Amino acid sequence: MQRSSSRCFLFLVPAVLLAAACGGTENPEAATTAAVPGSASLELFEVPVASLACSQEPGLACTASVTGGVPPYTYFWSHQTYVYQTKRVYSSSAHEGGLTRGFGCLMPEDFGNPWMDMNARLYVKDATGAQSATVSSGWYTCG
Repeated sequence: MQRSSSRCFLFLVPAVLLAAACGGTENPEAATTAAVPGSASLELFEVPVASLACSQEPGLACTASVTGGVPPYTYFWSHQTYVYQTKRVYSSSAHEGGLTRGFGCLMPEDFGNPWMDMNARLYVKDATGAQSATVSSGWYTCG
């Protein structure tokens, strides 16, 4: 039985490609779903698109928003820190969080000069496991 299913699939793929090359099918619904013997039909889906809005408090306060995909969403936050003294960027790993996230900023030293910048980062997964691209806040100077 398995051999027969595989053989049908091998003939189905070229037939679909040929139909697409010749102007497609008459039924537009057939272009978004396809039934393969012995498997579920495939459907196109929309990937979530994340965006990020941040403001500078004493630290950095960020709020996420998402369009597309299938709710509920899971939010994964991380950040990058640029330290002036070392002239290097340090990155944290992503951790699951909520719709909003605060990042602590170390304040300028006693002589008043800022010594670090921060960049918040976010990606989102929807209920199907589809993942958005990573978005970032842009760099904020602490202090």
